[in-house]
Amino acid sequence: MSRSLLQFEWSAWWFLLILLLSILFSYFLYQKKNTPWNITQNRVLFGIRSLAIFCLLLLFLEPSIKSITSRIEQPVIGFAIDNSQSILARGQDSLAIFSGIQKLKDELETDGFVINQTLLSGQDSIHFRSKITNLSLLSAAYDDSQNKNYAATLLFIDGIYNRGSSPLYKNYISPIFTVGLGDTTPPRDVGISRVRYNRVSYKGNETPIRVEISQNGYTGKNINVKITEKGKELQSKNILLRSNVQEVDLITLNESEGLRHLVVTVANQSDESSYQNNRADVFLEAIDGSRKILIVALRPHPDIKAIRASLEETSNYETEVYIPAINKKEPTSIYDVVVFHGAFNPNLNFMPKEYPGIWYIINSGSDLNRLNESVPYLKIDRKGGQPDKVTGSFNQNFSRFKVENTEIFKDYPPIRVPYADYSITGSAEALIHQRLGNITTENPL
Repeated sequence: MSRSLLQFEWSAWWFLLILLLSILFSYFLYQKKNTPWNITQNRVLFGIRSLAIFCLLLLFLEPSIKSITSRIEQPVIGFAIDNSQSILARGQDSLAIFSGIQKLKDELETDGFVINQTLLSGQDSIHFRSKITNLSLLSAAYDDSQNKNYAATLLFIDGIYNRGSSPLYKNYISPIFTVGLGDTTPPRDVGISRVRYNRVSYKGNETPIRVEISQNGYTGKNINVKITEKGKELQSKNILLRSNVQEVDLITLNESEGLRHLVVTVANQSDESSYQNNRADVFLEAIDGSRKILIVALRPHPDIKAIRASLEETSNYETEVYIPAINKKEPTSIYDVVVFHGAFNPNLNFMPKEYPGIWYIINSGSDLNRLNESVPYLKIDRKGGQPDKVTGSFNQNFSRFKVENTEIFKDYPPIRVPYADYSITGSAEALIHQRLGNITTENPL
């Protein structure tokens, strides 16, 4: 329905004033009695002149015609339907679900609502065979209908989606009502929810594998968890299910190099709803992680034996010892780490073929001036000939790598260090600070 209105920008009182001025001005022009026309003609001309003046003055009031068009827009209700396989996973009747949705749609259209239907699978027909439930299509359908009289949205879903984000994280002007599909009863099930392990490990080492088991309906039941490789069982554990989620630790030994494919399985239960989550594949790579380490010293020392014994506790390190007085031939191999025991001694002039990782251990025979010239990030300015006896205190701000059981440094016996001023520059960090009695200093140990 449409209608038009004449409106003015000025007050209606100006309309009366213009009318009065038009009549007075015309009367002034036609009041004379001596005219070449008769009285009837004079009155007609008076009326025409008054109307013309009135129309001209009326334009100063800025008249305009306002057109009003009214139409009734039907309210829109959005149907967002989950069309995925999970709707029928528990044996529901697809025809009954489709009929129920169609019946509700017909009733709303009878009441005057317009239905805007969107399938969350992106497809055109309802068949409940899709592998996708994309909630972003709900937002897209809503955004496309913002200029319409959108009353509400009905979300038909079983609560499982694999794309998009929940409607809770978006602001909607119209309400969203959820219609639950599928079976709401939690199924009896036990399965593997997550497996954690190091993807790269060393040959000869054991790799721990942590398996997270989730279950519903089997609390208090014993189940078997095992790990296999090429059909061969590597380890098996029987666990008692005490909670809905619990962890199991398994271990496998890397006997050779290469990529390994392991399978972690949980024993199938006869009455569980699905067996698909009872298996998890594990892929890890075993590499030859042996590192060659050279220990260089002027003479034999108990420290050398202790370092070598610690490194040889695993098969990842190959150690060699070079003492010039004993070994006449200098090492020519390329090493990953070189340990200089009694470093910067004037009588110890061995230099590695390449500069790998280096560990300097100084003692009473070390020349601190040579250290200051060779190591740019550490300066030791000796203050006297007497040494200090100090213990160690772990630097809590150390960030290069993680150290466990740091309090043990305080229990070690004291050692002698030069009485000097110590300074660390650049990005270097001290692992252990010197501790004099109960006072921890900033000097590195």
